[in-house]
Parts: sequence; structure tokens; C-alpha cells
Amino acid sequence: MATPRITELASNLKLQKQCEQYVTLPGKQPPFTEIFKLYCGMRPNVRLNEFCNNRNTRELGVDDRRLVVFGVVHGFLRRIHHYPICHGRRGVEDSSEKAKIISWMNGSNSFDEICCEFSRRSKEIQDIMQRLRSLHGQGCVVIAK
Repeated sequence: MATPRITELASNLKLQKQCEQYVTLPGKQPPFTEIFKLYCGMRPNVRLNEFCNNRNTRELGVDDRRLVVFGVVHGFLRRIHHYPICHGRRGVEDSSEKAKIISWMNGSNSFDEICCEFSRRSKEIQDIMQRLRSLHGQGCVVIAK
């Protein structure tokens, strides 16, 4: 999502030129106003791939990854981390890896930390949460920070 520092990009012509050069695909030249609209349009709870597909960033001539990198490095974009919380683990064997994963879902560990610790993809962690919800009716929520 955009931070208040986005105003620096709006007012700094040198930074705008650097941004255009860094995020533009070879052979393309989107107007800076379109690049700026992309930054301003980034919102919480919208996945980057959905955002880029909806905004047709490739057709516009913008490299998605470089757009994000430039924004994060210069402080006018920040990533939102998600922290899962699952209450109880009824029906899950205490010694199982699934039980260990669930024990990490206490609101203190982000999805990224859990994925790294257990060498799992985010989708697999979300599937565990979904199975808990549907099979056992146990509450699982995700906090965004």
C-alpha cells in the first residue's frame, strides 16, 4: 500500500525520472502520471497479481516487480504482513507437523515466517486453516499489519 511519502514522488522531478527509467519495460514509455496512478491505487487486501492484472501493467509498459521494488526502496510503498490466529486444534494429533504449524498460528508469526519455518507455501498454510474451519468449526482469523 502507498505511504504518506508518496507525496515526495509527486513533487520530486528527479525521482520521477529515476522511477520512469527503472520501472518501464524496454521499448515502452508510459507517462509518469500512469505510473503514479498505479502507486496510488495500491490498497490493502488486494493481491499484487490481481492489481497488476486489473490495471494491465504489462500493456501499459510497466515491470510489476520493479514497480514494487522502487516503491519499497524509496519508502512510498510498504508491504502488509498477515498474521494467522487459530484457536484450538481439536482432532489434530499433538505430535503431527500440522499441530506444530497450528501452534505457530498465534498472531505473533506472519505467514512468511510460518512458511519459512516449515518449508511450506502460503497456499498450504491457508489450506490448513480452511480445513480447521470446515472440519472442526474452530476459529481461524488473519490480522493484517
